[in-house]
Amino acid sequence: MQKMTGFKCEKCGKMFYPKHARCPRCGSLELKEIDLGNECTLMTYTKLFAVPEGVEQIPLLLGIVEFKNGVRALGQIVAEEVEIGATLQPVWGPLRKVHGKTVSGFKFEPVKRKLS
Repeated sequence: MQKMTGFKCEKCGKMFYPKHARCPRCGSLELKEIDLGNECTLMTYTKLFAVPEGVEQIPLLLGIVEFKNGVRALGQIVAEEVEIGATLQPVWGPLRKVHGKTVSGFKFEPVKRKLS
């Protein structure tokens, strides 16, 4: 299973995703990888009916999630319906096809809780 990693500036402490060449706050080049964790909260989302070429999920749900350390990320949501505040998990998989090749990356799906 692939882990979603963010980045932390060694100089000012800012954490972010995705990686930038320099810290977006202070411009430092001293960045280290951090594990974002297995769960995040859906902050907001939208449904797209006019999707880019190669995307097969219509409507395409795009959302902004927040991890427990405050890092936010934008990505596709794999679900029929979601609610703001839902607990999601990052998963690696195909996002779309470009020139016949599959482009993969992280997307988010609802966490499946085990019944006790």
